[in-house]
Amino acid sequence: LIDAFHRIPAPHELKLYGPITHEMRSALSERISNPRISIMGELSGDRKADAFSAIDVLVLPSRCHENCPLVILEAFAAKIPVIVADAGGMAELVEEGQTGLTFPPGDSAALAQCMLRFVAEPRLKDRMAAAIPPQKTMTEHAGEMVALYRALGAS
Repeated sequence: LIDAFHRIPAPHELKLYGPITHEMRSALSERISNPRISIMGELSGDRKADAFSAIDVLVLPSRCHENCPLVILEAFAAKIPVIVADAGGMAELVEEGQTGLTFPPGDSAALAQCMLRFVAEPRLKDRMAAAIPPQKTMTEHAGEMVALYRALGAS
């Protein structure tokens, strides 16, 4: 992500969110020479809502085949399009070109191209945001799961 962002013109910024240990912060700081990249740290509660309201796109460059990253669902609930590695559940949550973009895991040039689309196409964010379907709340999802288990238990 850091390598890819070096190809993005000013005034765009990259904010890195997530739980970061002291060792990780040190390692990242050594790699970051661009003043438009900030290490923000972990988010919770109101800080998470504030962060989502201040971003144009969420980038999740994970190389792991994650099943269903909640951060993507949270972004979609906030009507934020995503750029994710084309791996596992991350890519399955994205409707390519409609609700987000995917790139081959570990390919910083391809990731940069995805980010540059948002720079080159100013209306892309709004078009993708409009295509994101309403997201279920945790209560709705839990209710559906309970009903499913009850139905299976009754059969």
